[in-house]
Amino acid sequence: MAEPLAFQTTADMVKKKRSVNAPPRAQRFDIQLRLSYRACGETAWHRGLMKTISCSGLLFLAEQPLKAKTRVEMIFEMPVEVGGEIGAEVECRGEIVRSDPAPKDNAGILLAATIVEYSFMRGGMRHLG
Repeated sequence: MAEPLAFQTTADMVKKKRSVNAPPRAQRFDIQLRLSYRACGETAWHRGLMKTISCSGLLFLAEQPLKAKTRVEMIFEMPVEVGGEIGAEVECRGEIVRSDPAPKDNAGILLAATIVEYSFMRGGMRHLG
């Protein structure tokens, strides 16, 4: 008996075409760093723990959730191995693109954020607690 023909919808063909033509994903680095974050326009900083970082964004465990499309400011201390100096902080601005429940062994929520712009701060304001 012959196998039935499989029909693809236009949406299926578009998905396949996108995945084949999509640019390669930026290399991600697993890293455990404390960070401070807040929605743009807020005055209070919240604490988080960075899990991964790339040139285009980061994933962090957050104490306070933020909704997708929220513009966000983040500050973290660059590791000496990467930045070459002790105490160099990076200030980033971006946008929350995803929020997921934290793994069972962690409290909080996982937030994924883009990095749209960044600058290095040396000896400036300290938001890390």
